Amino acid sequence: MPDMAWRFVRVHRALTLVSGLVSFLPAQAATLWLFGDVARGFNLLAGPLPTWVSQLNLSAFPVLVALTELPTYFGYVMPRLEALTRSRWLGVLVPIVVLAAQHCLLPFLLNERFLLWRFVMFLPFALLIGLSLRWRPRLMPYWIIGHGLIDVLTALSLL
Repeated sequence: MPDMAWRFVRVHRALTLVSGLVSFLPAQAATLWLFGDVARGFNLLAGPLPTWVSQLNLSAFPVLVALTELPTYFGYVMPRLEALTRSRWLGVLVPIVVLAAQHCLLPFLLNERFLLWRFVMFLPFALLIGLSLRWRPRLMPYWIIGHGLIDVLTALSLL
């Protein structure tokens, strides 16, 4: 393999490792901070669902979200926001914050502590995704595939 291809593989592997840590450790810390017990926060996350919702979650949700969410925020909005505001940081931070805020609503519970937990839990991962795509836009297909796999696991956990 050419040197550039090996470098890309190393970057991809490093981002995969870092993304696992960035998504797991802040979630644990935020759960302890806001609920005092890791299980309490996560029990709110996975409640019983009607069968048809579970089937829809398992079939359509992972594909549709993975193919639309990151390309919309970081392929469409980010470059346009950067051009509009003439600020690289604003262009990258707004989609990151909105992406993290969007994940507060899955599942939707009117509980301030739960909403804050979901935001704090997802923000470091959204930051990693946003900054890595700003740095290397060609990582988008890998993030889309990873996002789809995460969404399949999420849908399975809700069954």
